[in-house]
Amino acid sequence: MSILKLLEEKGVKLTYKGKNVGQGWVGIRCPFCGDRSDHLGLNIEKDTFNCWICGGHRQDDVVSKLLRIERKEARKLLNKYSKGPRSSVPVEQVLNKPIINKRLLFPSPIYDLDDDMMPGIQTHRNYLLGRGFDWRSLSKEYSLRATGPISMLDKVDYRFRIIIPIFHNNNLVSFQGRDATGRAKRKYMACPMECEIVHHKDILYMTKDMTVEHRHPLGICVEGILDVWRLGPPAFAVFGIEYTKEQVNEMTRIFDEVIVMFDSDERARRQAERLSSELNTANHMKSSVYRLEHGDPADMTQKEANELIKRLTG
Repeated sequence: MSILKLLEEKGVKLTYKGKNVGQGWVGIRCPFCGDRSDHLGLNIEKDTFNCWICGGHRQDDVVSKLLRIERKEARKLLNKYSKGPRSSVPVEQVLNKPIINKRLLFPSPIYDLDDDMMPGIQTHRNYLLGRGFDWRSLSKEYSLRATGPISMLDKVDYRFRIIIPIFHNNNLVSFQGRDATGRAKRKYMACPMECEIVHHKDILYMTKDMTVEHRHPLGICVEGILDVWRLGPPAFAVFGIEYTKEQVNEMTRIFDEVIVMFDSDERARRQAERLSSELNTANHMKSSVYRLEHGDPADMTQKEANELIKRLTG
């Protein structure tokens, strides 16, 4: 907590509780992305920074930006505080670690996709059909659920969303909620951090045919869940173009080779190159980038996706 002590004494506004502040984190207004709601987090155990909008940042870069000093001066301060006293804030106040064996919480009420009695259920089915998926087989394979016109979790509104369970080591640990109407401002809504068993940005989203308990010769890293559904194994997702150190570590532990296939826009392409470069520096790891001409993997027809996977894995 030495960095926390530094920020406290330099008068940086810190948030210890709130909707964007998870357990074990301190919230800060991110100076890199125009954030207005404490999306930059300081992990108290690891002394690392991560913004849930623009990704991870180096300690000296964050301190330099927050204090408006040169990076060289920021490094001197970090070195000084690493040898000094810790924060006066009680560790228990910040860490408040979750109980590992707690039960995952879902929005309520929640329904099965084949429940004809749910108000507006055809909206969810039509969305999946419109994306070229068979909602019946998809629901069975990925254990999908649905919310109707009223559904809440931790005072958060999850109305009219396809609820997508996230598994890790065959354990249900989190979920994502995908808007089924096409009208919501946020396409995806994650499970609140305090309601997760494992934070979804610490793990990878994979098909049930894949497991993190065994090493795989090849993985195809995509942005989103629907991309995984379209490509099938060996695809996995990192929940957006911003990835975390924990996710990179998991990739290096599970795969011998990773092909990064993010969306076709320029920002996604730059991030794909950055991730591939990081993976190539890891021991016994090989990585490359597959650049899509347009759209994302989920936009492909199933035939196009099958042919691409066959070509990449052949």
